[in-house]
Amino acid sequence: MKQRKTVPAALLAAALLPWLTVSAKAADTDVMFSDPSAVVGNSVTVNVYTTSAVAGIDLTLVYDTDYLAYTGASGGLGNAAVQDNGGSLRIVDYSGSGEGKFSLNLSFTARAIGTTALRPTACSASNAGGDAVSVEYASHSASVTITSASSDCTLSALYIDPGTLSPAFSANVTNYAATVPYETTWLAVSAVKNDAAATAAVSGNGSLSVGLNYVTVTVTAGNGAQRVYTLAVTRQAQDAAAQPTGDNHVDTTEPEIPEATPAAGRTIFTAEGRTYTILDAAILSVRPPEGCALGEYALLGSVCRAYLPENGEYVIFYARPEGGEAGLYVYDTREETVQRYGLITAPEATPVPSPSPSALPTPSPAPEAAPGTPDASDAEIENLRWTVTVLAIAAAALFAGAAVLGTLLIRSITRPVRKVKR
Repeated sequence: MKQRKTVPAALLAAALLPWLTVSAKAADTDVMFSDPSAVVGNSVTVNVYTTSAVAGIDLTLVYDTDYLAYTGASGGLGNAAVQDNGGSLRIVDYSGSGEGKFSLNLSFTARAIGTTALRPTACSASNAGGDAVSVEYASHSASVTITSASSDCTLSALYIDPGTLSPAFSANVTNYAATVPYETTWLAVSAVKNDAAATAAVSGNGSLSVGLNYVTVTVTAGNGAQRVYTLAVTRQAQDAAAQPTGDNHVDTTEPEIPEATPAAGRTIFTAEGRTYTILDAAILSVRPPEGCALGEYALLGSVCRAYLPENGEYVIFYARPEGGEAGLYVYDTREETVQRYGLITAPEATPVPSPSPSALPTPSPAPEAAPGTPDASDAEIENLRWTVTVLAIAAAALFAGAAVLGTLLIRSITRPVRKVKR
């Protein structure tokens, strides 16, 4: 009896096995999503795709309109149609040439800070033969993270080629100066942003003219805040002596010098604990110190009109210190100090220290001349004067003697004649 009962049980299990296998079979494809992040107010893209090839798909998704606003779609199997019902998207797409993996980019505008989801609520798919394809979608969704916009509009580094920035770059210093050779007509500028989401735009670095040019780097943060870095770039004049023309004629035309363009308003900076107000317009009425050229120079982080001596070790600018008198002031670029000096003459050059007496050979003392003794040149002149005097006296004596002798001779001749007449 036991064997008879066992046989029907085995037969029943064998009959149910195919059905059990079908019910445990995995889906033919899965609907998957990307998990993007974005800054509030910016655009964000969610990619929805299938893991296997299909010929057509009908997919419905829901999203939170407080966080996302649908703006469009791209991609798919080639014939995608998206219907937005305000928080619900129905996507119908099919391929006109067989099967392929479905991949569609859905674009939204991030509206609020936080994390939100994009979930499928229904999906069906088919293959190229028109048969239904099993799709797993309920266990997958997109997670979208929305953050606040950054206010960082600074640079971490700034490079130019050719040339060197003065002063050295610092994220919080926005004014710089540089000098480039005459051959430079275009300046390469490399700006490195502190925040990768910020943008940087360079202008004024092309078609540089001889003289002063302004190059700007405008950095815009995610929240719209901006910072402008200004480079006062001086292109040197052409060396006329080194540029002969084809007919060996040297061009002596003076390069065009741009008119003075004082900065709008007053530039105020602090040095040694004092505040100085740059008087850009007033400097034009002050005679430049000797050996100085008037131009735009970076001074303690600010660009102002100043006089720069040839040695470049100090800058002379016209300013009024807080609570002080307006006039010319000297900024020592090596010591980074400021001090007042005269309105006309440039400061004297630093004297070269003399070697110590012990380092010099001791010369033999020269014999002292007797008081009142003339030097060799004076003695020669004195001797010449006496010689001329003696010769003059001798000539006068000879002349006088000759006159006396002549008189006596005439008298001796005329006396006999007189006696005969008597």
